[in-house]
Amino acid sequence: MKALLVDDERLARKRLTHLLQAHPDITIVGEAGDVASAAELAALVKPDIVFLDVQMPPNEGFDLLPLLPLNALVVFVTAFDTYAVQAFEAAAIDYLVKPISAERLAMTIQRLAKQGSHATSPEIIIKDAGTWVKLNLDSICSIQADGIYTDVFTINSQTHHVRRSIKEWIQLLSGDYFVQLDRSLIVRLQSIHQLKIVTRDEAELFFSTDAAPLKIGRQALNTLRNRIKKGDPRLS
Repeated sequence: MKALLVDDERLARKRLTHLLQAHPDITIVGEAGDVASAAELAALVKPDIVFLDVQMPPNEGFDLLPLLPLNALVVFVTAFDTYAVQAFEAAAIDYLVKPISAERLAMTIQRLAKQGSHATSPEIIIKDAGTWVKLNLDSICSIQADGIYTDVFTINSQTHHVRRSIKEWIQLLSGDYFVQLDRSLIVRLQSIHQLKIVTRDEAELFFSTDAAPLKIGRQALNTLRNRIKKGDPRLS
C-alpha cells in the first residue's frame, strides 16, 4: 500500500517514517507539510493511505479530505484527542494520538489491510452543510452546477450541496464512470435507463432507480447522442 505523510512538523514525519519501516507492506510515496502541497502530491502519486495531521495552520487536515483521490484511506495523526469524533464522522479509518507507539501503529496497519481487502467500487468523501459524507460512486446519478457549488443527486433521491465546481469534479472522477454532457452537468452513464426526446432541443433522462427524471438541453442531448452512436458500452 502506498502511503502519503502529511504533517507540518518535519520531526513528526521522520518518526512516523521510522515506525513504518517495520511494515514492509507500506511504501511511503511522498511527504507534505501543508494542505495545498499535499493535494497536489496526492493527485500525482495516488496514495492508498494518507497519514494526516489535524492542525496545520492556516488550514486543518480536514480541508484535505475532499481533495484526495478516490478510495484513499485516511488515518489522522495528531497531538490532540479532541478531534476524534469529527475524524470518524469524516470516515477516517483510525485516529492516532502522538506520540505514537509501535504497538498502536501495528493495530492501525491491520485495520488498513482489512479495509483494503474489502474495497469494492470507488468512494468519495464530500462535505454537505458541515457534515462529512462518504459516497459510493455507483450511488451517484448526476452532478449539476449551482454557482460555485454543485448538487450531487443519488440513486436513493438524496441531494448533497457541495462546494466543488464541475471542472474540479471532472478532474477527480474517473472517465470510466462519468461523462460531462455540458458546462453544468455530469452524469453517470450506467445509471441512465431511458432517454425521452421532448423536442429537438430538449430531452429527459430517466434513471434505473427512484431518482427524479432530469431535463437536458441541446448540447447535452447532442453529446449523449454521439455517445449512443459510438456504441458507448456504459450505456448498455
